[in-house]
Amino acid sequence: MSQPEPMLRVEELQVSVGDHLLAVRDVSFRIGRGESVGLVGESGSGKTITCRSVLGLLPGTGEVDHGSIRLGSGADEVELTRARRSTWNQIRGTRVAAVFQDPASYLNPSLTVGHQVDEVLRVRGGLGRRAARERTLELLVEVGLHDAERVYHCYPFELSGGMLQRVIIAIAISLNPELLIADEATTALDTVVQAEILELLQRLRRTHQLSLLLVTHDLAVVAETCDRVLVMYAGQIVESGPTAQVLGDPQHPYTQALMGVASIGDWSRRTLDTIPGQPPAAGEEMPGCRFAPRCRYAADECVQGPIQLRSVDAERASRCVRVAVPA
Repeated sequence: MSQPEPMLRVEELQVSVGDHLLAVRDVSFRIGRGESVGLVGESGSGKTITCRSVLGLLPGTGEVDHGSIRLGSGADEVELTRARRSTWNQIRGTRVAAVFQDPASYLNPSLTVGHQVDEVLRVRGGLGRRAARERTLELLVEVGLHDAERVYHCYPFELSGGMLQRVIIAIAISLNPELLIADEATTALDTVVQAEILELLQRLRRTHQLSLLLVTHDLAVVAETCDRVLVMYAGQIVESGPTAQVLGDPQHPYTQALMGVASIGDWSRRTLDTIPGQPPAAGEEMPGCRFAPRCRYAADECVQGPIQLRSVDAERASRCVRVAVPA
């Protein structure tokens, strides 16, 4: 199967926060043009830090210590780990955009929704007042806000959480970015609205030819929306590959444990599995596999040294010594 042209390539990314605590270590992945990739793992696994590294929005104590983040390909390729502020000002919104949870915190409560979308189109998009207003109304309709004229004049506190998230998505796609990062964008929404937002993201991916990085802790969401999945644990990617294959036949014990916790599609179960123990503290150094203290298969070889991602087949990889390397 031919691979899509790469839109984002992250190689050997290492990010520290605070007192040189490693929050992300040896993270490598790619996202093809028009591809949807899910990034899953427990809270604190490094998902958000990875995304904020791609966006150049690490917290004040965060720093990329090693690795490469390249956006685009050929003549349009940009190395983001060395990008200056002026470059980021040009890239954010126009080439890469993001949608986060709690949309109300990203909108000014004292300005109408229409004013805030207009502002992006006028300042960044160069549109005049009338053209910006017309385009804003088109965007509001496109993201499913059919009473666009009323919503345009509303303040954020007058809209529901689902409506606010649609407004944020409208702002995110307003300048036609190539890559959209959705970081837990549906976490705080009820089940019905969550499904609507996910369907919207999928529709926009098709109509705008977007590449999508979907960050979530919900494997059911990934199963429904993503072409490929990356599983993170304690700052590392421990498994990757086509979604159907990874979720249908997980190779890493952590992915297997997540599947037991999620129990996707098996509604007859009265109880869900649990994963014993706790993840290592942020930045904690330990020999070998970082999941070993919680793994039922752990053996001496698991803690004798760093465990590298090992190819399961042409499209899949797992960070586990139990994986049989293809001949």
